[in-house]
Amino acid sequence: MHIILISESWLKPSLLLMLVSLSGYKILRNDRINKGGGGVAIYYTGKPEFIIIELTNPTNKVLLAVVYRPPKAAYLYDFEEALLMPWHEINTIDTVDEKISHFSHMISDLYNRMVPLRTRHVTKPPALWLTNDIVQLMRKFDNAYSRHKRDI
Repeated sequence: MHIILISESWLKPSLLLMLVSLSGYKILRNDRINKGGGGVAIYYTGKPEFIIIELTNPTNKVLLAVVYRPPKAAYLYDFEEALLMPWHEINTIDTVDEKISHFSHMISDLYNRMVPLRTRHVTKPPALWLTNDIVQLMRKFDNAYSRHKRDI
């Protein structure tokens, strides 16, 4: 599965889907209406295993979540760990904003345990024109320059 998350997408409902589609990806987007900027979008491949959405109107705010577990999932322990979290604590919280904050914290903790962050260093591939002969000549030049600097 590949996922691209975009904030400040600046997409508008009037913008044709074909203008923002990426080959091989599905898009889920929430455009900002009646204001400039803003909006969020998610490009993804594969099938999402869970969806969490927040629905708001002037008087209500609701957070909905749905999780799918395939019948023959290999990671049953992980799924059970998610089910055994103290979700009932959310019902004891008074305001929707605090409930969302607590829920987000629980999801974040669960995610950090199941999918730990790993740092990766991305390097650019070498330039196509940079052949082994050129690299050797560059090394010779660097060595000669270093010797010259020492001799001064």
